[in-house]
Amino acid sequence: MSNRGWIVDSSQKIELAPVLDLAYADKLKELLLTALAAGNDIWLDAGKVDRITTPCLQLFVAVARELSENGGSFKITQASEAVVTALKDIGLEEIYQKWSEEE
Repeated sequence: MSNRGWIVDSSQKIELAPVLDLAYADKLKELLLTALAAGNDIWLDAGKVDRITTPCLQLFVAVARELSENGGSFKITQASEAVVTALKDIGLEEIYQKWSEEE
């Protein structure tokens, strides 16, 4: 199913759009909350992300925390250099390593 540049499939795998900035934070929040309500695991394919800002990273943290508290998992796959750099820049390198580990 397509949702304004975001792709969600039934297994809660989400392909992220190339630009995750403040203008898209509300759309990303809606998408992540929908995915959160539908399942226990969310996997984000971040391979096409060219730009990401702090509000979107904060959404990742909030959803990951919620999933963890309820027995689910949150993973980022194929993270682009932009995503890795942004997470490192705000001190989330250790959390990113946890999110990117294969289970």
